[in-house]
Amino acid sequence: MTRFRLWLMASIDALRRLWWRMFGVRTHTLHTSQGRLRYLEAKGSGLLPPVLLIHGLSSCGVDWEWVIRKLRRRCKRVRAVDLPGHGWSDEPKNGMGEDAMREMLTEASEGLLDIPQVVVGNSLGGLVAVRAAGTLPDRVLGLVLVSPAGASIPQADLETLMARFDIDSWTKARDFVEHCMGGRTWLHMGLTWGVRARLAHPSVRALVDAFSTKNLLTADELSSLTMPILLYWGQDDEILDGPHLDFYRTHLPEHAEIITPEHMGHAPFMDSVAGFVDPVLDFCARLPSPTGCDGAG
Repeated sequence: MTRFRLWLMASIDALRRLWWRMFGVRTHTLHTSQGRLRYLEAKGSGLLPPVLLIHGLSSCGVDWEWVIRKLRRRCKRVRAVDLPGHGWSDEPKNGMGEDAMREMLTEASEGLLDIPQVVVGNSLGGLVAVRAAGTLPDRVLGLVLVSPAGASIPQADLETLMARFDIDSWTKARDFVEHCMGGRTWLHMGLTWGVRARLAHPSVRALVDAFSTKNLLTADELSSLTMPILLYWGQDDEILDGPHLDFYRTHLPEHAEIITPEHMGHAPFMDSVAGFVDPVLDFCARLPSPTGCDGAG
């Protein structure tokens, strides 16, 4: 049954990509020594800076589809990457551990961040976004962290957190979705099925098993960030709760903006696309507009 769910989930995602191709969304590939990293790209019709979207654990680029639709109306370009071992990107040749994952992402960063742009990262993608901003700060016009992972917590607390992603039944998948969402919607049943399928993927399981305190951020990695920052943390997020938000509140630089909207969960664009995208667009509109970000690519 697990193999069938994985096959069906992959087939659904492939159909979603084909659908978006009809609307000008293209898939591109970056080659690294650890494997191929793929991303979606949509040309925009607006004047706001380009945006790079980085998804969370077990998700993939196409899950941003409604966010892409709204952003491309106002931005010059929108990209959505598939992290290593997710979506259409390869699992790193040396496995899903910290070293191989970071090597693959670092090698791909010049291609992903080809011009200055706004980087938006959710959950695991928030951790990746912070590291990208630290590696290529001149390519990151602004940083939007959406319930980001990576807070420095004790090993025991990290093990408790990672156990939440051990989904081996419909009940656990349903409970996970309820902890993730800001409220019950018609999406719950489909999301429950999708979460159970995605979190059973071998690459995702390998990443969960390999994730350790070595992956976590240091206080200095946050406090040293110089670009404009928006921290978006839904009040109904029960996946990454108080201690994680407190770490970011404490260690982000003073210029960081922090908003905690009501009725929004861990992946707030699943609760309300407009409720998530509108503050991001407002943030983008207030950024300086340097040369070299015309959206060509």
